[in-house]
Amino acid sequence: PMTETTQDAGMISEELAARLLCVETTELTKLRRMKIVTPVTTSPVKYRLSDVVREYVKHLRGEKASAAECAQHLDLNRRNFHDLIDRGVVGRQPERGYVLADVRLSYIRHLRETAAGRSEAADPIASARARLLTAKAEQAEGEAKRANSGYAPISTLKVALARSMTALRELLLSTPGQLAHRLVGLDRASIHRELDRHMRAVLNSIADGAIVERVKAGGPLGADEDRQ
Repeated sequence: PMTETTQDAGMISEELAARLLCVETTELTKLRRMKIVTPVTTSPVKYRLSDVVREYVKHLRGEKASAAECAQHLDLNRRNFHDLIDRGVVGRQPERGYVLADVRLSYIRHLRETAAGRSEAADPIASARARLLTAKAEQAEGEAKRANSGYAPISTLKVALARSMTALRELLLSTPGQLAHRLVGLDRASIHRELDRHMRAVLNSIADGAIVERVKAGGPLGADEDRQ
């Protein structure tokens, strides 16, 4: 059977993801709710490290998105999003030619028109639903603006991520040398305990920022196993 360690391989918590991206956990939560970053699991929330970094950098750069990504961003299925394109609500673009901010603005304007009764489907029920959707869309727009106001420059993010990844790489590469002499002559259960203790110490060093601080200070990168 798959162990917890195997299941969690390559996954990080929302708190740790926020630390690595140099943002507050609340800001990352907003990005998740706006479907800008996508967790692998939601209970508890866990991200794949490579995916969350790529999605966040892509968001900061304002890179263009595909129709499928736009549909996900607006919480629509692909058919409904293509219907918006066919009706001219969203301008048709080549593949990966959509700007999420522009698409979101066009959709909000469409919802406002529907709520005001200028849409073909303007009836009491449709209007009430449109007003609700408009309120939700405007709330998401407001959250996006507030989140954007607190972002660090891409250059700062790159430096922080590079520093963290370099430190993590050095620490993991040093693991065989740190453990080899301690595993000689041990039975399987003892080896498992030693490896488990060491890897937990590594993860704790990542979570509390100890690795990055040691890189800044030029000190050794060994994990603090005495905290276990």
